[in-house]
Amino acid sequence: MTIVHQGALEMAELAGEKSQDPAVQELAAGIAGAQQPGTQVVIWDCSGHANQQWNVNADGTITGVHSGLCLDAAGWGTSNGTTVQLWTCGGGQANQQWTRR
Repeated sequence: MTIVHQGALEMAELAGEKSQDPAVQELAAGIAGAQQPGTQVVIWDCSGHANQQWNVNADGTITGVHSGLCLDAAGWGTSNGTTVQLWTCGGGQANQQWTRR
């Protein structure tokens, strides 16, 4: 699954869904280190650990299974290179809204 931020940021294979193409490298979004507001989300090989598991919620947010915190586009950024981080869910904040494609 590809997740797209309302401002057009994309995070590929957030949920680590498996490709049928053996040439495709499987990557997952995860958290390295502390599970607290401001921790950056990184992409690495899928391991299935809790730090790579996410809930896609009906309200448009995505929360970490381990942390319960929302994926957040830092600084309300919408351009390439914007940091995606964990942050306290803010009740509909636009920088925490994501759409599944």
